[in-house]
Amino acid sequence: MTMNYANELKIGHELLYLTKDEVIRTGVTVKETLPIIEKVLTYHAKKRVEMPAKIGIHPLNRDTFLHAMPAYIPDDHACGLKWIGGFPENRAKFGLPHITGLLVLNDDQSGLPYAIMDATVITTMRTVAATLLGARCFAQPEAESFGMIGCGELGRKHVEFVTAALPKVSKIYIYDKYDSAMDALVKDVQPKIEAEIVKARSMEEVVKNSDVIASATVFTKPRPEIKDEWIREGHTILLCDSHVLYEDRTIKRSDKYIVDSYDQMLYFNTLGYYEGGLPDVYGELGEVIAGMKKGRESDKELIVNNNIGMAIEDIILGKAVFEIALQQGIGRKLPL
Repeated sequence: MTMNYANELKIGHELLYLTKDEVIRTGVTVKETLPIIEKVLTYHAKKRVEMPAKIGIHPLNRDTFLHAMPAYIPDDHACGLKWIGGFPENRAKFGLPHITGLLVLNDDQSGLPYAIMDATVITTMRTVAATLLGARCFAQPEAESFGMIGCGELGRKHVEFVTAALPKVSKIYIYDKYDSAMDALVKDVQPKIEAEIVKARSMEEVVKNSDVIASATVFTKPRPEIKDEWIREGHTILLCDSHVLYEDRTIKRSDKYIVDSYDQMLYFNTLGYYEGGLPDVYGELGEVIAGMKKGRESDKELIVNNNIGMAIEDIILGKAVFEIALQQGIGRKLPL
């Protein structure tokens, strides 16, 4: 890989630094991200990546975290680490984002770093892409309604791009405990999409009116707010926040329970994120994408897809962003 960038970047002597705005300026969107994440999930299913389960520390309490997420994708010569933080009280205390992070890319031939970039936009795009790939695999093909619980940046991007996975969706129900977050989502996203966005008055209204339900709230230990009785056969539940909102009985009675990484699920179990015990796992998302396991097989199946997020997604997308930035002269070169 070193030789590929020899004319643009002197690896071992300098690296490319990209701010959040500069990552955005590369123009990579969720639509461009979908095939990249689909490819790396296939690699994961076929055991063609190296990715230990994320590890972390919890500086204030168990609901805050700093996670180290290393990964290596040999097929794409993509190698590096994401250092990501989640501090739920940041906005209220400091006016700063809940999720922040940096991504470091390393040359897989020499081990030397060649890029450092903001990781928040990359995290958002790869998370939404994984959700949409789950929707393609597990939602009913004729699904016409989508529900989004949590209207922060992740929620906005889910709503904006959901029809890339579910083209027949004509109505989108949204809910957030902050009315202002819902208003901001509608103002920002409604002009960009044809589906009607409906502000729900409760999670119950979202769940009962949606064929497919996604949630992207603060990732903590379970604090169930969605009653099992609201969940019907045929529902597709897509989780970016693990089991936070759902009753254990809902998770356990699903016909298919799918994770992105079985190993990471086991690790998070040691931290107490599955207080009711681990559910039976049908398979990993990448196995379904790769055709190794089946997705939805019946309109009556209740399917839960829990995607915690994987470093391979960040690293392969970060490399794509880096290559565009280098070509377009975005960012600044810093000496090592």
